[in-house]
Amino acid sequence: AHARAAVPARTAADVGCRRLADRRRLLSDREELHRRLDSCSKECWGAGPCAGRCMARAGMSEPCAACFGEVTGCTKGKCLKACALDPDGEPCRGCSREECGAAYYECVGLPEALVP
Repeated sequence: AHARAAVPARTAADVGCRRLADRRRLLSDREELHRRLDSCSKECWGAGPCAGRCMARAGMSEPCAACFGEVTGCTKGKCLKACALDPDGEPCRGCSREECGAAYYECVGLPEALVP
């Protein structure tokens, strides 16, 4: 019989924004994180992995920053027409909420009202 390689156990803190430091930042710096996400999204032309790395540079854990990258990539993929002319406009933001919001809020692990 072959020995199976040990697989490290994943904890809840390894997924999304479950770490205490991420939670504190999400709840205390919502406006700043929202501005940073907008900046990262534009800087990366909507590319999810790039936006995730940009958010990690802003101090979010990599699993949490990945949530921001995923919503950025989803928005680009599903809302390009609504966002092309005005990424800050309500048609773009509404499309992003409608098409990508549920997965984003689940990834982050907080209700919509508390997420940047």
